[in-house]
Amino acid sequence: MDDLHLKLHHIQVEILNEIVRMCEKHSLEYCLIGGTLLGAIRHKGFIP
Repeated sequence: MDDLHLKLHHIQVEILNEIVRMCEKHSLEYCLIGGTLLGAIRHKGFIP
């Protein structure tokens, strides 16, 4: 994986972390579905 893809993955994780933080701050339920959930569980990150 090249540097651009690694940088993009890092930015996407930062965005997801901010969404989680905002949802928890406001007591909103959230979930991961489809490829996002699959990558998080099976690959501990993004699907290669």
